[in-house]
Amino acid sequence: MSSEHVYDFVTLGFGPAGLAIAIAAKEKGLTNFRCLEQQDSFKWHPGMLIPGASMQISFLKDLATLRNPRSEYTFLNYLHEQGRLLKFLNLDTFLPSREEYQAYMSWAARRVARDGTVQYNTKVLGVEPTDNVNIHRVSVESAGNVSQTLLARNVIFCTGGQPNIPDTFPKHERMVHTSRFIQTVENLNRASITKGFCVIGSGQSAAETWTHLTKLFPDSRVDLKFRSSALKPSDDSPFVNEVFDPSSRVDRWFKMPEQKRRELIEDCRQTNYSVVRLHLLEEMYKHLYVQELPGHSKPHALQPNTEITGFDARAEGVTVHSVDGETDEHRSDEYDYVFCATGYSRNFHLDALKTFDDIIYREDGKPETSRLYRVRRASDKQQTAGGIYLQGLTEASHGLAETLLSILATRGMEVVEDMMRTNGLHPTPREGKGNGPFSRRASSDLPPEDTSDYESERTSTPPTEVA
Repeated sequence: MSSEHVYDFVTLGFGPAGLAIAIAAKEKGLTNFRCLEQQDSFKWHPGMLIPGASMQISFLKDLATLRNPRSEYTFLNYLHEQGRLLKFLNLDTFLPSREEYQAYMSWAARRVARDGTVQYNTKVLGVEPTDNVNIHRVSVESAGNVSQTLLARNVIFCTGGQPNIPDTFPKHERMVHTSRFIQTVENLNRASITKGFCVIGSGQSAAETWTHLTKLFPDSRVDLKFRSSALKPSDDSPFVNEVFDPSSRVDRWFKMPEQKRRELIEDCRQTNYSVVRLHLLEEMYKHLYVQELPGHSKPHALQPNTEITGFDARAEGVTVHSVDGETDEHRSDEYDYVFCATGYSRNFHLDALKTFDDIIYREDGKPETSRLYRVRRASDKQQTAGGIYLQGLTEASHGLAETLLSILATRGMEVVEDMMRTNGLHPTPREGKGNGPFSRRASSDLPPEDTSDYESERTSTPPTEVA
């Protein structure tokens, strides 16, 4: 093993979470790492890059700004380099289009990958311990079915969510998860659409999918079926938004008693789950109202209080069986395609970690982690050895912001600094580089374990600058 190269860390996945880790590492001067990604390039929810759809968070919550506004990886620097900064300011918005934000993250990913630290077309097969508690083995399959093994002191799971269609739904080519929405509609033969579309779900993805279908197929049937009595607006008011403060609020969530934290997560679910941005709800309502005017047909509809009871999937389409929760009326509707906005599961890490016999698990069966996202191990010796970190997978312990983009910049640096402290990692020397806006601290200067170095800006007052 001594003759094989050992990376300081390997990220499993190179989406937004893996990209944020890589950027933080670059800014700390670390270069001995690899980011593994199954796709052939950086892609962020390509199936939902609906034309005109906007982000739901401020561009200031990008990959770096909240941690280091002077970073070269900020959204504003991206705009500057693209020659669009002034034009973007003229839009008078904090919410860029989803298309532009994808372009921004792709730009950042290309900068990170310039020195070969990113491996695309690489599927992770498994993670295993070795006879050295400081080193982990990662097995992958690269393009052309080439098997490869990487050794790393730290392994960071940035695997995101996997599209989830309930087991009770049939597996069929015309039953499509919304993660493949754009690719599916772009390849449709419009002349073959005779029965229309059904969208199942009550959140943002369901609403966006339904709305886009009504524009693409104005004369075709488009139904949105959901169990609740009405589509509900997301709460993005200022006080509620403090739920997503990247460090100080996460500190408080993590320190809460388990039961209290569960209650608070449930109380705040309207900020993120099964809710829709108000402006989109208003657009949908206006569209349905116009259908009521004389001379208009009514091909598009919302069907609340609907419980799906079954499906008949055939080569020519899908029949959806349902019951109305208010009237107990049973109905069967035929569609060409059914789009399932049924969320994502986050279980890859649970299977991957079964090869380790010293992981400490919570009562809910999920790995227990430190405040800084490091998986807890059974012995003190292994607590100071190579680490396993989870990103976007610890909502139950770290709060609702864990799966969102809002905390990427801060969380990424927290993990990088924890690895530097635990493993004594040092920046790769770079000739001619002195201290500047990207100056780096020695590991002895890092914040104490299990605390964040990035408190809310209102917890301290910066020194007055002297001219």
